[in-house]
Amino acid sequence: MIWSRPLSRIQGYRINVTSDSGEAARHFSLPASATKTSISELSPDVDYMVTIVAFAGSQQSLPISGQLTRQLVLVPVCCWNMAAEGALMEIESSRSSRGGTRKPDSSDPVRCPASAAADLLFLVDGSWSVGRPNFKHIRSFMAAAAGAFQIGEDRTRVGVVQYSDDPRTEFSLNQHLTRPALMKAIGSLPYKGGNTRTGDALGHLLTSGFTEAAGSRKGFPKLLLIITDGKSDDPVEGAARRLRSRGVDVFVLGEPPDLLI
Repeated sequence: MIWSRPLSRIQGYRINVTSDSGEAARHFSLPASATKTSISELSPDVDYMVTIVAFAGSQQSLPISGQLTRQLVLVPVCCWNMAAEGALMEIESSRSSRGGTRKPDSSDPVRCPASAAADLLFLVDGSWSVGRPNFKHIRSFMAAAAGAFQIGEDRTRVGVVQYSDDPRTEFSLNQHLTRPALMKAIGSLPYKGGNTRTGDALGHLLTSGFTEAAGSRKGFPKLLLIITDGKSDDPVEGAARRLRSRGVDVFVLGEPPDLLI
């Protein structure tokens, strides 16, 4: 945010940031010399109302308000066509096992139509090698990818499993069925820490992830996005094959490539 200093003498500025997503409102002040500021840690695709007023003692100016929406285009997600054969998903990243990437363009679509419905599970590496700063980026990544879909009981359902030494279901497919609730849950995911046992985590999905009890539905595409930073400490090929044999489309961001078998 950038503005020009007023001609009259002031003591400073008060800035309020609010949203209708259930997030706590933020309030902060700036000195009279300020002519710009930045607002960090905004959830992707949430509409924020930003209000700024100048003040001097007990007096203040008329408020100036505007809407701010953070659009992340580093994770363009293509829509699923329910009439098509299988699901198509493209994830742009700085690393690609297929070789060659392009820089996402700001005009790339980041929203899917209501007809694009699926059961989407994120399997997230929470081992020590990921690190807390990178895990924060992973949360933003998941929010952007999930936010491309229409969320709802009869639309796309999203669940998250985090793993290290053992897998932990952070929330199942039938737990957060509104967009605000889902974004809040993703944004508050704790960092687990530990080793990298991806094979055990894939086995957990077979028994506790894509199941009717966990909210998985018949007749909907089943999509698994694995986010990991390194090779697994245990075998993964068997569990990966069993998931695919049950109709789960597996996509991997990172290593190892044997998860694509």
